[in-house]
Amino acid sequence: MKTLHVGNSIVIDPESGPSPAVVVYGGLYGWEGRWLVHEIPASLRGSVIFVLPTHFTHDCNACLKELHTKISPANISSYSLCGYSRGGVEVYRYRNLAQWKILGLIDPSAPTMGGFPETVLDNFSSKIRCVYWVPNWGKDGYGGRIPSFAKHLRDLKVRIVEQATAHRHMPLFSLIISGPTFCIRVRPQLALSLAEIAFGAGSWTLLRSMHRIFRGVGKFTALARQGCASTGSRL
Repeated sequence: MKTLHVGNSIVIDPESGPSPAVVVYGGLYGWEGRWLVHEIPASLRGSVIFVLPTHFTHDCNACLKELHTKISPANISSYSLCGYSRGGVEVYRYRNLAQWKILGLIDPSAPTMGGFPETVLDNFSSKIRCVYWVPNWGKDGYGGRIPSFAKHLRDLKVRIVEQATAHRHMPLFSLIISGPTFCIRVRPQLALSLAEIAFGAGSWTLLRSMHRIFRGVGKFTALARQGCASTGSRL
């Protein structure tokens, strides 16, 4: 695995043969680019190519061109686009740029906060993976725009996880929950490694969610049951 610094982004190359590529736009306060590197579980850094624009204003097409100067398209099995916080606006902006496998929304700004209609992703609803916690966006949710968009996503019946998680920790939470869906197949060691992260954090709700993703992976199931049993919870 190696980390490459190119013009507009940071590229994490797992050097593991054909791998899925995920572009992740970050947000304000420096929560993007280099900062996101340390929010990605080591298990995923060894399985997925990550493209992390160093600023949310960087053009996604330019980032993909830079990616291809370092990693041949022949070694990329699929492309996905994610946005955290303000970076969500870039998902709305670049939704048609490529044949994205997944459109990931990580506690995102509402489309209307970036000049897009709330319905901007309606034609891509089957590709959306979202984690949201509306209270993170303040008492009125930016004039009601955040709760309105969250409701719209629920009405679309997209895959959305809503759990009390601080905005600062949403990227890690999202990648633990949704990360394996970027991969061609679930790898038992990846499942176990992610489970250990959740178990170490004492998040039984997270373990239960991960159990639904990784059903059939024996070691994960055993670890998840161990974690939940210690609090009297049930999977």
